[in-house]
Amino acid sequence: MISSLRLKNFKSYAEIMVLFAPLTILLGANGAGKSNLIQALLLLQQSLDSSALDTEVIELNGAYVRLGLGRDVLRQGADEEVIEISIASSNGSHFSKSTEYEPDADELLVSFSETGTDFLGMDLTYLNAERVGPRLSQSLSYSEADAKVMDSDGEGALGVLTRHRDEVLP
Repeated sequence: MISSLRLKNFKSYAEIMVLFAPLTILLGANGAGKSNLIQALLLLQQSLDSSALDTEVIELNGAYVRLGLGRDVLRQGADEEVIEISIASSNGSHFSKSTEYEPDADELLVSFSETGTDFLGMDLTYLNAERVGPRLSQSLSYSEADAKVMDSDGEGALGVLTRHRDEVLP
């Protein structure tokens, strides 16, 4: 389990350390940075899933998040043009990435590496906030539901929850 997340010059954060418990709830006003914390985790997960971290790259745009270019990720008014993301797990693993910032690139080049990434390979499911509005129907595919397939916009969530309603889902 992830026990802490530290960000430096990432989007709205000059520097922040967040401690996680088995259940962590993010609360705050609109624009307070809740989504930025989640985006940092999703950013690492998508780079890990695509093997980009093996080539010492953090992909800013992919299956989980689309953050734009380097200039969109570096905090406005940052003292230095370095973005750092560090995660520690309850099993003692630590993952830290310090990146070289390129304003017009859609990736960050890694300049400092990790001491273990196995805990990042978790089964991560994230559903974005519903921004489309109410609908009269939702697609329902039991074959995708059996495979527990959901995308980040919630597509397939109804099928998974309906099909597996009596199970504890991770």
